[in-house]
Amino acid sequence: MSELNSSKEFIDLLHNKTLTALTASLDADNSFTNVPVTETINLILNEFYHFHQVPMDIPETLLRNLLEECTTESPFRGPDGKLYRQVDGVVIGSPLGVLFANFYLGSVERRVLSDHAIRPHSYGRYVNDIFVEARHQTHLQELCQAFAKNSFLNLTSEHYADGSLPFFRHLSKARRK
Repeated sequence: MSELNSSKEFIDLLHNKTLTALTASLDADNSFTNVPVTETINLILNEFYHFHQVPMDIPETLLRNLLEECTTESPFRGPDGKLYRQVDGVVIGSPLGVLFANFYLGSVERRVLSDHAIRPHSYGRYVNDIFVEARHQTHLQELCQAFAKNSFLNLTSEHYADGSLPFFRHLSKARRK
């Protein structure tokens, strides 16, 4: 299991693997807007105030209040021009979207991948994009079902075929720009 720090690491992982018919990329649909905000704030605070080696310079209650204000009270304009308030998930375009998606998905994958029957041969994730090598097609389906059962997220998959992985082509084009 590997949490990747950049799209370059994701591409390098794929370049160094021999892709097979059991290779797939998984994507957590709408992960930024479907992240449960309160649960994710608790995960963030728990990490930084109870497990992190270096104490934070800001009191935990103040950081909680700031994260809540920036997520649960975020106003945005809809396509109709009206002003709305986001009630759960993180507003699309918010810089907190990546942070929240990363913390939440990391928590879900720790639960799912702790089951050795579900854990794939290879697994790498960059924010909400996942590379996986399954043992067989049913195993890949079981992995996606385990993620759905343990979260509010729906994973879609693209399979290796015709010498390429569709998501990999997308990343490679983005990297060349």
